[in-house]
Amino acid sequence: MFFKFILPVSMPTTVTISILNVLCIWNDFLLPFLVRTKKTSRTLPLSTC
Repeated sequence: MFFKFILPVSMPTTVTISILNVLCIWNDFLLPFLVRTKKTSRTLPLSTC
């Protein structure tokens, strides 16, 4: 019942939330990547790549 009725109806909402979440995570990575160019002043997500 869940996979036949509820999941198809909630799919647009799930996709929208996923896209917004990915954009938020990408923006949290991109701004420090562009601003912090020295290796000593990088944030933790930047220092791992």
